Amino acid sequence: MIAALKLNRPVLAGHSVAGEVLSAVATEHPDAASALIYIDAGYPYALYDKVHGDLVLDSIALRKELDQVNLGTLPRNPKQLDQLLADLKQAEEELRQRKDDLSQISPPAPIENPYSVALLDGEERFTQIGLPVLAIFNVPHSPVFRRTMENQVRAFEVQVPQARIIRIENADHYLFQSKEAQVLHDVQDFIAALK
Repeated sequence: MIAALKLNRPVLAGHSVAGEVLSAVATEHPDAASALIYIDAGYPYALYDKVHGDLVLDSIALRKELDQVNLGTLPRNPKQLDQLLADLKQAEEELRQRKDDLSQISPPAPIENPYSVALLDGEERFTQIGLPVLAIFNVPHSPVFRRTMENQVRAFEVQVPQARIIRIENADHYLFQSKEAQVLHDVQDFIAALK
C-alpha cells in the first residue's frame, strides 16, 4: 500500500488494534516507514510484554504447541517438555490473574463480531520494534485496566527503548477525539523531532 501510494518512508499512525498493523509493518518491512505512532494502540497485539505475557497470545501459542502433541509426535526431548510445562504454567498464571480481575470489574460483553474474533485470533507476538515510536496511552480509571496499561508502558520502555511514551489522563479509548488538541500537539512534536 505504501509503495502503491508512492510514499517515501511515511510516519504511520494507528489507533486501537491498528497497533498490530504498525508492528507488523515495522517487523516485516522495516524500511517502509520512518516512524510509528500508537494512539492507544500499544497493547499486547502491538507489543508482547515479555515479563507479564498475554493470555490471548499465550493461549494461541499454547494451542499450537498442544496441537503438535499426538501419539506420533510426543515430545522425545526433555527440553521440549520443559518448554511446554513453562508455557502451561504461564497460561495458568494468566488465567488466575484474569479470574482475579473479573472479580473486580463487570465482566466484559463477549465479542460477537466474527471479523473481530478472527482478527484477534490471528495475533502474533511482536517483541521488538526498531523504528522511532510515539506511544500515547489513555490512563484508564479502573485499577485493573490501569495495571494492564502500565505493564504495557513498561514493556515499551524496556523492549523499545527509543520509544517516547505519553500518558493522557481523563480521556477515553478514543482519545484522539476526547483529547484531540493534546494528541495533535504530541504528534506534531514527535514528528518535528524526527527531522
